[in-house]
Amino acid sequence: MTNLSNLAGFQIPTASAGNLLGTIAGNLNGTTTTGASNPAGSTSYSGFLMAAAPTASNLRTRNTFAHWCQWRSPNSNASGHTMTPFDIDRQTGAVSLNSNGSQNVWYNSSGSALSTTYMIYDPTHGCFFSGGHNAYPGYTSHQFGYTYGVLSASGSISGGGQYTGADHGYNGSFCGCLPSASGGTNYMLTGGYQSYAGGRVITCSAGSINVGGWSQDGSWTSSSAAVDHVFQPDHQGYTSGETVSMGATSQNNPNYKYAFIASGSTSRQISVSNLNSTYNADVFGHSGGNTLWQNTNGAYAYNSSNGTFTSLVNGYPDFLGNYQYNKTIGVGDDCYLYMGDLSTGVATFFQIDSNRQPTKVQNVPIVENAARAFLPSSSGVQYFVVYQNDNDVHPKWLVSCSKQTGFDFTVQVEPFTVDFAALKA
Repeated sequence: MTNLSNLAGFQIPTASAGNLLGTIAGNLNGTTTTGASNPAGSTSYSGFLMAAAPTASNLRTRNTFAHWCQWRSPNSNASGHTMTPFDIDRQTGAVSLNSNGSQNVWYNSSGSALSTTYMIYDPTHGCFFSGGHNAYPGYTSHQFGYTYGVLSASGSISGGGQYTGADHGYNGSFCGCLPSASGGTNYMLTGGYQSYAGGRVITCSAGSINVGGWSQDGSWTSSSAAVDHVFQPDHQGYTSGETVSMGATSQNNPNYKYAFIASGSTSRQISVSNLNSTYNADVFGHSGGNTLWQNTNGAYAYNSSNGTFTSLVNGYPDFLGNYQYNKTIGVGDDCYLYMGDLSTGVATFFQIDSNRQPTKVQNVPIVENAARAFLPSSSGVQYFVVYQNDNDVHPKWLVSCSKQTGFDFTVQVEPFTVDFAALKA
């Protein structure tokens, strides 16, 4: 990690702020069940995503999430995409399996094939899109295609899967966009390739998802990469022209680019500025309506004019390159926690101001004297937050979700005990 004392905005940790987390409040050891007749020897790609917020205009009302699996069962000659939702008690932190149980988004009983698969989801309506190279419905072997659907606030799942000849690209789970104002329609970009890199625009609204047509970005390579979007649960909506969804892509030799959607637009655009490579990074949203993101050399930038990048101070925490995504969470009031290097026993707290600059950058002890059991293997963990009350500034619970072998997963819930006001002082 970078020596934080050399960074703009760094301050010595505030002693009165205390430790980040308290005693574990909830544990869940779960297993996603697919309905395959003989699941022995089955394999999967998997991760986690958020359900719809019960009140779309207030993301602090959410307390349901899910484990997703793209799987194959050779002994059953079957493939499918299955999700298992789980709920967090907002008052106690207890975690339990949702009453809907494991649900198949689709099930193919005539072919067993599995390969690279990614998942993106929107932060408001529970919409999800997953591109991959699998035995989609109606096919007996590997095909390029996608899974799509909606995970409702109650934990019920609807959707399907289909062959497309496109959409295969990479692995991982990513929040695919920043939330629009007042719980309105969100637009997020997919990635992957057909002959060359490209993607789709996914339209996400209450209870429904629309998958747009395939758009090729150039005629050079198939390289593309998803970008995680870090939103603040207490803020929705961004100034017109600000980037609200982004993905790395390749266009024409030797130009790597970013595909993006600007606030106020519904179209996929390709950046004017070039990049050094495709890169997994984060897009951050600020309550003032501004957004910013990390580029290929670790610096920070924003779109100043229709895809022309303007660099910002390179004074943020060192986010360990490609392992950054899914490791930074918004915790309200333009505050963020970076959870990607927890083997040191600390998380990194920082704020972003209205000028897109870092402030109050400091390390915070995770717990007193010892790290939690899931440390230091944070590369296999996704983090979410749950609020105790609808109008709280900061969340009460940190939800740590970890993939295990096969279809197994674990969820751990801990209370935030740190004094956020002291960190911001």
